[in-house]
Amino acid sequence: MKKRKIKDVATLIVTLFLIFGYITFIKDAYTVTFSGYLSITFFLYILAFSPLLLIPYFIIKLYNKWGRFYFLYMFFIVFYSITFFIFVKTINYREKYHFFDPFLQINPVLNNELLIPKADNEIRILMLGGSTTRCERLPSFQKYSALLERRLSLYYPHKKITVFNAAMDWFTTRHSLIVYTNYYKPFHADVVIIMHAVNDLIRSFTPLNMASNSFKFDYSHFYGPSSYAAFPQKTYPERLMNIIQNFYNTAILNKKDIYVDFDSSSYISANSYKYFYPLLINEIYRDGSLPIIVSEPFIYNNKMSKDEISNLWFAKEYCYNQRDNDYKPFGKHMASSVSLMNAMNYFNKISEKIAEKHHIPFINLEAVMPKNSNFFVDDVHFTGKGSEKAGAFGT
Repeated sequence: MKKRKIKDVATLIVTLFLIFGYITFIKDAYTVTFSGYLSITFFLYILAFSPLLLIPYFIIKLYNKWGRFYFLYMFFIVFYSITFFIFVKTINYREKYHFFDPFLQINPVLNNELLIPKADNEIRILMLGGSTTRCERLPSFQKYSALLERRLSLYYPHKKITVFNAAMDWFTTRHSLIVYTNYYKPFHADVVIIMHAVNDLIRSFTPLNMASNSFKFDYSHFYGPSSYAAFPQKTYPERLMNIIQNFYNTAILNKKDIYVDFDSSSYISANSYKYFYPLLINEIYRDGSLPIIVSEPFIYNNKMSKDEISNLWFAKEYCYNQRDNDYKPFGKHMASSVSLMNAMNYFNKISEKIAEKHHIPFINLEAVMPKNSNFFVDDVHFTGKGSEKAGAFGT
């Protein structure tokens, strides 16, 4: 009996040693995921998994007490349950489409309407921009591209007005340049309405799980919607580790995210914005179309309510740099709402100067859009009322 107990204890010690050594090896291999060698966080991680470390010991005890038949029965039940769980989780991920375009990161808006021959009395309008122009959250009849089409049709009853909304979530001026030159020239638009600012603005930063470690002029550092293709999906232990890390650092060490009043020099993507926007304008001009630049509205102001402030999320998700918070999801140095307000004004001013230089119309939608939750659901996206305002202004 004593020999068996000694054997069991020895087996348990060896098992714990091997597993602890293995986890330590994994920890060293993934220094970005695990923080601090043999840190308190790491020991909390070990503690959370301690029940799993005892499984080999209980397997031996079960085998000795119940015999081979019951041991195999219990083993296969547990094995089947774990395997089935992993299978379901894997299938759940694999069966979902994760759209990815190697150049645009997200698929452009394409349909047969682009290839329909243009009617003699038809005026075609192409709209380029990001999610604020796409208005994906709103029903199709509330999108301001549809409202603009209906309004113009009333003004010009003898003309056929066709508005094609080619804007897409995440798109920047560079995206619009690519999609226009590659896909939308056959549409033969008479007018091209462009609204950009915020998506180019956030490219100045390198947020975790969405960007590489350094800014690139062509925005290739920012993976955005293709981050699942660029970064491997986190394993369950890694996710648990992140939860423990976040709790320990935020609740115990009190490491909080802070807001920083970045000045205009921090928004380095402005130089890219100044480069890609004129290239897009020149391409539109070459096709004999009239480009119209629209300033992008935003809710940032000095009189926001608590509810309006709580709805802001762009800074938390996009407007910080990995290096500033040591590549961790806590302690971020995020752009303040004042900083983002100044940056949006800065980018909109660039848009206005580009319009002046190219002698094209500039619609200052930002100046007339009220800055409150009746018109915005968050930082920049419109409510139905905001979309109606955008569709009416400038017609």
